[in-house]
Amino acid sequence: MTFQYMDGHRYQLIKRLGAGSYGIVYRARERDPRSGQYVTRAIKVVPVNRGGKSTTVREITMHSKVTGHYNVVGLHRAFQEGSYLYLVMDLLEGGDLRSHIQKRTFSRNNDIIKEVFLQIIDGVEACHNKGVYHRDLKPENIFVSSDLSRVCIGDFGLSTVSTESTSFNTGSLHYMSPECVDCDDELYPYGTVRADTWALGVILLHIVTGFIGWQRATIHDKYFRDFLEKEDSLLGAFPISKELNSIFRRVFTVIPDDALTLSQLRREVRNVKTFYMSEEERRVAPQDH
Repeated sequence: MTFQYMDGHRYQLIKRLGAGSYGIVYRARERDPRSGQYVTRAIKVVPVNRGGKSTTVREITMHSKVTGHYNVVGLHRAFQEGSYLYLVMDLLEGGDLRSHIQKRTFSRNNDIIKEVFLQIIDGVEACHNKGVYHRDLKPENIFVSSDLSRVCIGDFGLSTVSTESTSFNTGSLHYMSPECVDCDDELYPYGTVRADTWALGVILLHIVTGFIGWQRATIHDKYFRDFLEKEDSLLGAFPISKELNSIFRRVFTVIPDDALTLSQLRREVRNVKTFYMSEEERRVAPQDH
């Protein structure tokens, strides 16, 4: 659909940026009908005949509730034309967080890590304050400006207004809390605030190290089992500081009521002196795997 126009030539798709389960996101331009000037947008295009319409309608509803906060991608409008739904959003020129993790943009840069992650927390907390719980927080759904000065939460297709959920295995496997992944007992719903906070912990580990600690948060996963059994398992696997390891122990607890709240996590991260081991600490650190 590149270079196609829609809505009476008000919008033109310029370049494909990425694709998800239900739609494709394009870099686009919008012509202001009054001034005639063009502004850059991101537009998500969703075919209405492939099962994605109900999910997209929910995404529009949820995204509309939280639009307006500095750390949430702005949704400007949504409309249907022919057999497609179009979501017109802010475009952050820096792309998604995952691309920067892959490029090692954050490697051993404490100040940038702290600035970026605190903005992520602010965006998530703003959503929670509006009664919207994301359930699919991951680097691919977090977007940054080209100079990393602005960080925004996006993609609300799996979000909910419920503080408890029995929609188990919702989201992305690596980022799911233990109560959500591989469960099916509807008598024990998982908390959606806790699910988002857990995902933030995984994102922080990913930003700092470039890796994820385990495939899934169950005792059947060797690395997660090691984490539960050994206080310093992450210190043996990654060159993180002891103070960061202490934060992870309080985020990745299997007792939800013992986990850090978002405000506590913000305070702990803000007070971190360094996310990394010193060279001397690296030489004497245990090497588990």
